[in-house]
Amino acid sequence: MTELLAFITGTSIPEIIILVFFILLVWAVIDVIRRNDLPGMNKTIWLIALLIFSMAAPLVYLIVKQCQRKCFTTVD
Repeated sequence: MTELLAFITGTSIPEIIILVFFILLVWAVIDVIRRNDLPGMNKTIWLIALLIFSMAAPLVYLIVKQCQRKCFTTVD
């Protein structure tokens, strides 16, 4: 626990922000690869966008994904 505390106190705010964006990027890439409802071409486009726009694309992807879940779920 003290090692984690030393790591957190020894890092600056920009480093933490970069780490959070990197985690979001990895999470979004894994999610795109694992989704079965996306056709191959859409997966390719999302992966290219995630790699080219690595700072903004993960946030956009996760927001769009949540909106699609809320907008397209049907209540039976």
